[in-house]
Amino acid sequence: MQVLQRLCATSAGNFRRYASSDNQISTSSRAALQALLHSQPSAAANGLPTRVTIYEVGPRDGLQNEQKAIPTDVKVAFIDMLTNAGFKKIEATSFVSPKWVPQLGDAKEVMARIKRQAGVSYPVLVPNMQHTSIIITIIITIIITIIITIITIIITIIITIIITIIITIITIIITIIIITIIIAIVIVITIIIAIIIITIIIAIIIIITIIIAIIIVITIIIAIIIIAIIIITIIIITIIIIIIIITTTIIIITIIIIIIIAIIITIIIITIIIAIIIVIINNTPLLFRPACPLPIYPTCLAVYLTPTSSSTPPPTGTRRRPSLPVWRGGGVRSGQRFEKVAKEAIAAGALVRGYVSCAVGCPYEGRIDPQAAADVAVALQQMGCYEVSMADTIGVGTPASVEDMLKATLSHVQPQNLAVHFHDTYGMAIANILTALRLGVSVIDSSVAGLGGCPYARGATGNVATEDVLYLLDGYGIEHGIDMDAVLHASEYISTALGRPNGSRVARALLARRMDAANTTTATAAVAADSAQKTGAETSGLKPAAVAA
Repeated sequence: MQVLQRLCATSAGNFRRYASSDNQISTSSRAALQALLHSQPSAAANGLPTRVTIYEVGPRDGLQNEQKAIPTDVKVAFIDMLTNAGFKKIEATSFVSPKWVPQLGDAKEVMARIKRQAGVSYPVLVPNMQHTSIIITIIITIIITIIITIITIIITIIITIIITIIITIITIIITIIIITIIIAIVIVITIIIAIIIITIIIAIIIIITIIIAIIIVITIIIAIIIIAIIIITIIIITIIIIIIIITTTIIIITIIIIIIIAIIITIIIITIIIAIIIVIINNTPLLFRPACPLPIYPTCLAVYLTPTSSSTPPPTGTRRRPSLPVWRGGGVRSGQRFEKVAKEAIAAGALVRGYVSCAVGCPYEGRIDPQAAADVAVALQQMGCYEVSMADTIGVGTPASVEDMLKATLSHVQPQNLAVHFHDTYGMAIANILTALRLGVSVIDSSVAGLGGCPYARGATGNVATEDVLYLLDGYGIEHGIDMDAVLHASEYISTALGRPNGSRVARALLARRMDAANTTTATAAVAADSAQKTGAETSGLKPAAVAA
């Protein structure tokens, strides 16, 4: 009967799991419980969404305030476990200064190493323009590099052509000068030889007149032949020199053109490879897409605003000052830096998610006017945020205060563009989530193992545990597409890595029950083995006659 009461107290989905596995329940009790199970109203009958999206914030919001250094390998493994568990939105990290948030100083490496899956978004928190502009800067740098390379190639070609022309002209001039000098020398030598020959001939002519005429003719012919040979040789040498110069010039120009073509082809190949990598990683030809990122940098960003002038969250290193949108005199003044982040990111094709921090209560100013929170949500939506998460950052909300805040917000923002983010400081997070579900909100922020906290609100505990939220959703039969077993594995892994107890009540209960079941199975097997051993010993000790009797 106690088992029956326990089962009746559980929600429908978890009750089904419990009833099917508890061997202590009798057949009649099981039938009664199954009848009770089928009598449970559905989510639609309760006015709840039939499907809910879990926005997992553990890797970012859950780990950013840890005092103990967390290795990058642990973060990467944790995110990969969450991916394998079926989460479609995992807030992976934050691009902030390591000076202010040392735990997230490895954001680039984490984003580069996680194993992405198609359809899964890995948003990051971007508090200022420095990191929002990284993707745009990379693209602009690549374009500028290509332009500079092309300009360099063109200048190189022009300079090469000019140098080649100058070298060719100088070579031709030098060749002409050399040829002229050679011709002059040849002519002078020929004249001298002719004079000598003529002188000899004149001397001989006096003695032998007949022979002189023949010798003169022969000498002139020989001289002409010699001069012709010299001139032809000079012309041939000149032609060879010109051919060598032209050939060398053509070879130099060809080599330069080949080098330039190789550079262009290399740039094109590198650009194509980068584009292919981006397409493979993003599963889309766009550089920016909802499931984000480029190899390192995300394209799904998050910014936060607060409806007070006091509760500026410090993760970015911002001191308490009214630099964020603040509630004053019934209006909202948009912080220029966040508006710039949002506009730049949206212009680059990225999605931007907005957070309204301290939407219910402020650690410095107390209760927040619901309309003030709603106005900030409207401001975020006007900046271009596709979704706004209303965050009870210090966990002071109750179903009543949350209902007031959400009703005020939903009068301006459609429920499909709204999410909720609760901390469990006073144990009200699950009740607050149920309130949000009943008002039509179907996106819930949560953190595996209840990781996280608010660094500027003394006593504030972590985010609502994802396991507890899944248990609630299962109870109402609300679809979420997440594997609880895989979540428990990730939960136990990160809790062990941090050296702390698991912050989820559901995780502790389910893991303890599994351990008890494993111990029971082991004990039963041991008893059975011992019994079999004793039976074998007794049988072997009987006499043949007794056995026969």
